[in-house]
Amino acid sequence: MARRSSTRNMSLKWYGDDIVRIVERGSEPGLWAMGKTLVSAAQRRAPRASGRLADSAFVATVKRTDYSRGKGDRRKRQMAALLGSVKEGKALIGFAAWYSNLFEDTGAKTHVIPYQARTGRARVRKTLLIPGIGYRRRVQHPGLRRKPFLAPAVEASKDDGARAFAREVERRLEAELG
Repeated sequence: MARRSSTRNMSLKWYGDDIVRIVERGSEPGLWAMGKTLVSAAQRRAPRASGRLADSAFVATVKRTDYSRGKGDRRKRQMAALLGSVKEGKALIGFAAWYSNLFEDTGAKTHVIPYQARTGRARVRKTLLIPGIGYRRRVQHPGLRRKPFLAPAVEASKDDGARAFAREVERRLEAELG
């Protein structure tokens, strides 16, 4: 048989509004932590010939970015538009190398790179120098196969990213609520 119990002097303090504010303030650092986790997974999967593609990885949120201009990156105006398109509550992860979308999305068909003579300087710049052979007027590019690395990395490490987000928000909650 159930016993009756009565409670005297019980007070309840509501922390709901404080928690919501802390979580909202901690969402940007949480997104940053999640983005860093996903980018490191994508860097491990990125094709490596020179390592420049993997080095061009970046994370951007509304308040901060770790993008730094490097050799072979997209144009300044294109990167400024890309980084400026980040909205509140979102993080952008990507690769700044101009050829990253060739690996990820489309690849390239075989094609000829023709000779385009304008001046002596342009001739040197627009032809291919093969050491020991010399300049070639025309070069047959073999093409490039599509090798996706960003999407599979995000899919494989989305749980780790979610844990990184939760850890950062939890750390903020513990620090502010005690």
